[in-house]
Amino acid sequence: MKSYSLYTLKWTGEEKPTLPSIAEKLGIQLSDLNPEFSAVCVDPDKAVYCVMIDQFVLDKIQPNAASGPFSNPSIEPFDIQ
Repeated sequence: MKSYSLYTLKWTGEEKPTLPSIAEKLGIQLSDLNPEFSAVCVDPDKAVYCVMIDQFVLDKIQPNAASGPFSNPSIEPFDIQ
């Protein structure tokens, strides 16, 4: 089972990024990105997206292509009665 780290990147393309286009920009394989997480827009005004990257390929990411790793804690509902 892969372990993933959370990274952000600024997207400069005209189209919304896809996992294949992000993998190409980062210089990694598509299989190195978590397909269940996909690419999540965290700042639409600045076109910043976050992705989950396999921890074993972090040294292969193009320099200055992404920022991170960032914390990704589990979010669970409170026990509301």
